Amino acid sequence: MRATRSVREILITVAPLALAVFVFALSFGVLAIAAGIPGWAAVLMSALVFAGSAQFAALGVITAGGSVLTAVLAGGLLNLRYIATGIAVARSLPGGRLVRALL
Repeated sequence: MRATRSVREILITVAPLALAVFVFALSFGVLAIAAGIPGWAAVLMSALVFAGSAQFAALGVITAGGSVLTAVLAGGLLNLRYIATGIAVARSLPGGRLVRALL
């Protein structure tokens, strides 16, 4: 395998993932707008949260009449599942203990 790849090769490689991310983002945007959340708030949430499942959970909480704090807590609880994954793979990550904890 070559060490360098052309931009075209990289774009071809990431195209399927980019398409999936686009469809996911579009569906969140449509649902957020339909729920009455302003477009700028949906974009800001996507930029800050960076966790699709937490975004949809927060959207559900807000749509059901919950507070923003409740939505944030729901997203946080949902993402606690990654702690087990992090513990399981921590030893296989490069670097020292501090670097692995930060990853």
